[in-house]
Amino acid sequence: MTRTIARDPTKRASRPRKWLTYLTLFVAGVALVGDLVVLVYNVLGGELTVRFVLKVLTVAVIGGGIFTFFLSDMRKEERA
Repeated sequence: MTRTIARDPTKRASRPRKWLTYLTLFVAGVALVGDLVVLVYNVLGGELTVRFVLKVLTVAVIGGGIFTFFLSDMRKEERA
């Protein structure tokens, strides 16, 4: 997809692409906030296990990676 956009920069400004990017950022943000809420809830409840922490870290890394990728893509769009 990046090569296609490099060849034809007008595709970067398409409405469906922007809409889906914002939707992806929203979903990733909700997943990160939800993950943080569950972590705090379980820490305060005293139910912190290694397995649970690994699950939380996995969700955080995946969600954070997606959020970072799409946010950097949006910043490239603003500069271009």
